[in-house]
Amino acid sequence: MLKTSSLTRAQMRDLLLYIGDNSEKQKQPAFYIPPENAGITTLRSAPLGMQIVLIMVEGWPEAIAVPEAGYLAVLTGIPL
Repeated sequence: MLKTSSLTRAQMRDLLLYIGDNSEKQKQPAFYIPPENAGITTLRSAPLGMQIVLIMVEGWPEAIAVPEAGYLAVLTGIPL
């Protein structure tokens, strides 16, 4: 569900860094489809001209994506 977020840019940046850092230590899926109850927030990076997508499930961060760069990081909870 795409909706307006109440997150500040700083909060979104912190969540993006958290997911990026922690997903490196977890197995990543070959593909990812957000669950139906996911909240999706987007942020346009002005310097890069790319869209950053934050996916939250029940208030918890789950994934980030930068579609233009082919980047996806998911908190799977499955260690490497």
